[in-house]
Amino acid sequence: MKPRAMNYVKPTRRRTGTILSLAALGLAALAPNVLDSYTRHVLMLAMINIILGLGLNFTLGYVGQPNFGQAALFGFGAYTSAILAMKMHVSFLVSIVAAGLVTLMAGYVLGYISLQLRGAYFCMVTIALGQALLLMASNLLRLTGGPMGLAGIPGPKLAGLLSSTYSLWLVALGLLALMLLVTRLLERSVMGRAWVAIRESETLARSTGVDTFHYALLAYVAGALFAGLGGSLYAHYVGFVDPSIFAFSWSSMSVVAVVIGGRGTIWGPVIGGLLVTLLPEYLRVAALWRLPMFGLVLILIITFMPDGLVALPRLLAQVRSRGKTGVALPGGGGD
Repeated sequence: MKPRAMNYVKPTRRRTGTILSLAALGLAALAPNVLDSYTRHVLMLAMINIILGLGLNFTLGYVGQPNFGQAALFGFGAYTSAILAMKMHVSFLVSIVAAGLVTLMAGYVLGYISLQLRGAYFCMVTIALGQALLLMASNLLRLTGGPMGLAGIPGPKLAGLLSSTYSLWLVALGLLALMLLVTRLLERSVMGRAWVAIRESETLARSTGVDTFHYALLAYVAGALFAGLGGSLYAHYVGFVDPSIFAFSWSSMSVVAVVIGGRGTIWGPVIGGLLVTLLPEYLRVAALWRLPMFGLVLILIITFMPDGLVALPRLLAQVRSRGKTGVALPGGGGD
């Protein structure tokens, strides 16, 4: 009887987790009805940052390549969606799907070029790609508006019944949930195991027959798709894009989010994206001390939790177990 009971532990936990996830998703969908406009705005930006971090996590977290070019793909998706919506007058759903597909193809080309290199050289190429696209967006006046950018990008209205802001909230929430599910499936697939093998030792992975370039390219392309969709959401939400969207600050923020949240994990970018968005906003009361305080928090997290905040429950459990062991030892052991 005992082995049979053990077989139902995992399905029961999985079912409970699914129910809790659906309940959390439903509450998040209703959240704009009870939140003030400022909180809704900050949380919307947090969702976009999380999407950006989830895309970066494929190359930085699972494959282990230092990628600072996520802003290039993010801006590419934003401009693609903005140009389609404003100059070709396509609908929101068409523009966001097109932005994801175009960015995916651009990611394949850029990844094929940049992944010929590794380590610091790969990192330098990804930075250069962002700067190159920034210059292109600044000089293609008729297409991108040049330094003035593109203003008046329309927001979506689902079935014409919901407001543009609330419609975009639902789309962003649905995309985020779908991306978390896709990340989960990829992590457990042969592709995910190949990514981890490359991260641990690319030479050893290659010696066992893993096509390291192929799998690294797939990780880059998956990250490009996520970044393009996130850029499209940002363009339609803010209603304006300019060349500053290719700035290095966007890439560095996503790198910080993935590192402090937990590289190579599903929930790491979620925790990190929330932190890098919410903490600077709610530290505004400290005025000039806001950014130094934010930097200090990041340094403390990286120093004492190198595996990221996602490992905090495990660390607390270890501390608790050591405390119990320390109490039991002087008494001569336990049961």
